[in-house]
Amino acid sequence: MRAPLLVEHPDKPEHKNLAMLLHMKDLKNYQFDKVAFLDLDGRGVRELTYYKNWVWVIAGPPEDKKEPFQHRRFSKDALKSDIVIETELIDNNLPSSSEGMAMSGNKAYVVIDGDLGKKGTKKCIEPSKYQVISLP
Repeated sequence: MRAPLLVEHPDKPEHKNLAMLLHMKDLKNYQFDKVAFLDLDGRGVRELTYYKNWVWVIAGPPEDKKEPFQHRRFSKDALKSDIVIETELIDNNLPSSSEGMAMSGNKAYVVIDGDLGKKGTKKCIEPSKYQVISLP
């Protein structure tokens, strides 16, 4: 989830401001049965993509702030344990409002949301765009 972040892990107080992934047990009844905690340096999940045995993450601030977003990853096998998942930083300088991602070959295509500016304006002051990132 993008927000809220878990301020402090209940069993591991040294881990703070963790993002949470909820495992859906039953879509029909909207029930969850597990939670995974991600250390994203105080950021929340903006996007998740599974590709080549990795879970790829766009991590950004829980609020709409203009601080750099990050591209991170972790092994899908980390979801099988009860650890706080430490993620690998791939890129520390994604543009603000990086909100979507598609993977192909050795590239990630990151979609950056546009900005309408003040309410009532009819034209985007900053159009949507994308950035291509080479994968490790």
